[in-house]
Amino acid sequence: MVINNTLGERVFEKLKDDILAGVYKPGDRLYYEKIASALNVSMTPVKEALLRLEQEGIVRTIPRKGTYVIELTDRDIIEYTHIRFALESLAIDTICEKRIPTSRILELQPINEDLAKAIRKKEVVLCMSKDMEFHHKIVELSENNRLYDLFKQLPLTNFMALRGTQNRMIEQGEVIIEKHSHIISGLTRYDAEYTKTMLKANILIPQLGIVGQHPET
Repeated sequence: MVINNTLGERVFEKLKDDILAGVYKPGDRLYYEKIASALNVSMTPVKEALLRLEQEGIVRTIPRKGTYVIELTDRDIIEYTHIRFALESLAIDTICEKRIPTSRILELQPINEDLAKAIRKKEVVLCMSKDMEFHHKIVELSENNRLYDLFKQLPLTNFMALRGTQNRMIEQGEVIIEKHSHIISGLTRYDAEYTKTMLKANILIPQLGIVGQHPET
């Protein structure tokens, strides 16, 4: 868990890690009192944390019923994935058009190396965190602040967790690392079309595969 400055932030990180790890599963209700007791904190930081989780699209509050971990539908995944692909593709085009220095693009490499280590150790939460850090970095490298703000609004870190398929990150680990390496290579050559093809193989096809393997009932 990341250590932050405020108690509310620490509770937020703890709950987010637990959701990503599958401690709380899609559809589970989150009880304020139980969380406060388990973490030995007052209700205030728990409320702050759950509000942030709701803002990130990880939980939702239903009036007079409670707060629940989001369950992504097939339609949610299809729509979010296509939006994500479009935003990252625009970032790739922008990086190549601006000729962002190679030294900056290579900042992606240590993130991918950290992801590889987490995969080898089967640290599921760290794997998902590092995977999305990699993709956030791509968009950040575009130096388009509005684009990055849009990208951060999507619940991208949680597709697998919110379908209960966290272990797929470990199962697909070597393929993910390889595709990331190809993305880095394409960006350093400013080859936008090649890089977007690798991005498609990295996120579009695998994410939509979640829908095929977990059809709605």
